[in-house]
Amino acid sequence: MKNDPNLDILRSLAVTIVFGVHFAQAIAGSVYGQRVVFGLDTWALGRLGVLYFFVHTALVLMESMERSKATGWTLAKQFYIRRAFRIYPLSMLLVILVVILRIPENSEAGTRYVWRGFGWLLSNLTLTQNLAHKGLVSAPLWSLPYEIDMYVLLPLLFLGLRTGSAKRLATVYGAGLILGLSFEKAMLMPCFLAGIVAWWLLPRVRKRFPAWAWLPYLLALSIGWGLMNRPDDLRSGTAAVCLLAGLGIPLFHRASGWITRAAAFIAKYSYGIYLWHTPLLWYFYRHLQMAAWQSTAAVLCSTTLVSAVTFHFIEDPLIGIGKRVVARLTKHEGARVSAGSVGTATAPQV
Repeated sequence: MKNDPNLDILRSLAVTIVFGVHFAQAIAGSVYGQRVVFGLDTWALGRLGVLYFFVHTALVLMESMERSKATGWTLAKQFYIRRAFRIYPLSMLLVILVVILRIPENSEAGTRYVWRGFGWLLSNLTLTQNLAHKGLVSAPLWSLPYEIDMYVLLPLLFLGLRTGSAKRLATVYGAGLILGLSFEKAMLMPCFLAGIVAWWLLPRVRKRFPAWAWLPYLLALSIGWGLMNRPDDLRSGTAAVCLLAGLGIPLFHRASGWITRAAAFIAKYSYGIYLWHTPLLWYFYRHLQMAAWQSTAAVLCSTTLVSAVTFHFIEDPLIGIGKRVVARLTKHEGARVSAGSVGTATAPQV
């Protein structure tokens, strides 16, 4: 299925924001713990990019389950297998390389590599850092455990909402919003639910706004987030900005032109860009003694190259393996069902 260009714009903007704020920190030579760089709250902006990722992820995964036509446990099993092959290979490679090469957690000045034990390593390999409280091997890994946690719920939400009413959708979103505002561990749930709201609305509402306005709309949301975010409150505005982004997805006509082509390219390699840019920033800005322009060129080129190489040699092949595993399981289950049906139909009547 061809990618939605508006979703490519959302995903490419998300990774560009994350990369941009970390790049600004590296250029400014900021020290660990410093959040305001060049007058910008880089923590808030970096978090915004991740929030957009969550909205995008929930929507495309609901669409993926819809296309599968599977139901019940078969649907959930297929979903978990495909996601495991999608998210773990690259993150595990990152963890292993960072530990072997002794690369610090982030690229900020003053950060040093620290070995924290095998429990720390295992929690990062399995993306359970938020449950184990062992710390991060590499800073970008902080968001992935929240995705893993939400994966547990997504098949259930899909089965409950695909034929559900607007009232049921509002009930689910309201419950998630209350949980997100009440409990720190659930604070990002409204962002995933905003993507689910967008998925539910897509076939049910008419597009009202021109395609060219989609990117300006997202930029306006981003500026609004920056203005309203309070540095002392991680959850400030989170639900609002995610819901507004999600509600906008079904209302804008689909974009076209050079912007969408550029966005599609960035979106294609966005997972690699997200994971690899931090160790590469550290290497070229902190480890090597290079002129600023040389470090900048090296980071841009190496991030593009490494992300593309790992996509074509790791991400894409493993995604294909995941699909084949699911197809084989589906075929075997279908054969068992058919054999059972034939056996029942031909059994002698007593």
